[in-house]
Amino acid sequence: MNEKEILARYRALRRWVERERRRLAKTRGRKSQTYLRRSRLVDCIDPITLRELVRELRSPSGRSPRR
Repeated sequence: MNEKEILARYRALRRWVERERRRLAKTRGRKSQTYLRRSRLVDCIDPITLRELVRELRSPSGRSPRR
């Protein structure tokens, strides 16, 4: 999986959480464990941090850092 695919999935996850939040606000339904886990991920990890993390994980470990 490449960087673009990971970021696209993250954006899809954010959209899902937003739709679920609106649905829960309207229906006052019970929050599922899936919603709680996914919303925590979306709230704790912002897109810029995720993008930087993906780049770090994909870069070769033996390379010296760029300056």
